[in-house]
Amino acid sequence: MRHIALKLMYNGTAYHGWQVQKNAVTVCGTLEKAIASICGGPVHLTGCGRTDAGVHAEHYIANFRTDSRIPVDRIPSPSTPTRRRTSR
Repeated sequence: MRHIALKLMYNGTAYHGWQVQKNAVTVCGTLEKAIASICGGPVHLTGCGRTDAGVHAEHYIANFRTDSRIPVDRIPSPSTPTRRRTSR
């Protein structure tokens, strides 16, 4: 199992904060769906903290674990081309 860290920057205007909520669109929920489709299975994304609705982030770190063998540099960015990926 690999641990993959993401360095993120996002505009939170359209989101109800970071943490997954059942009835609201959140940053974490949106990214988890995108990453799961790339890696071929569900993932749990852990962020460095929580943000409120509408809050933006310039330097946000999150990580997830996966059994996917896709090389990190070949994992496409789920949204913006400014996203950088690193692995440990």
